Amino acid sequence: MKKVMIWSLSLSVIIHLLYFLGVMAFGYYQTVTYMPDILASYENTNYLQNEVAFGVVGNPLIYFVTFFFLTIVCFAILFGLKKRSSYGSV
Repeated sequence: MKKVMIWSLSLSVIIHLLYFLGVMAFGYYQTVTYMPDILASYENTNYLQNEVAFGVVGNPLIYFVTFFFLTIVCFAILFGLKKRSSYGSV
């Protein structure tokens, strides 16, 4: 039971790390491949912004909640697989 819980926590950490690295890699890719259309931007100068926003700040509690629920889901799947494999061997 303890091993299954450790595996569940490990899988949850790995899945969350893959998610964060994927989001960062996609943002990096968009930044590197961005080519502004300078000519088209000079045609429409009426609606220039006065402020600059660097991203969005969300509630960090959502990551703890998803980590907790993903751990529970991983635990249920791993526990069911372990029970199923030990049931067939008896």
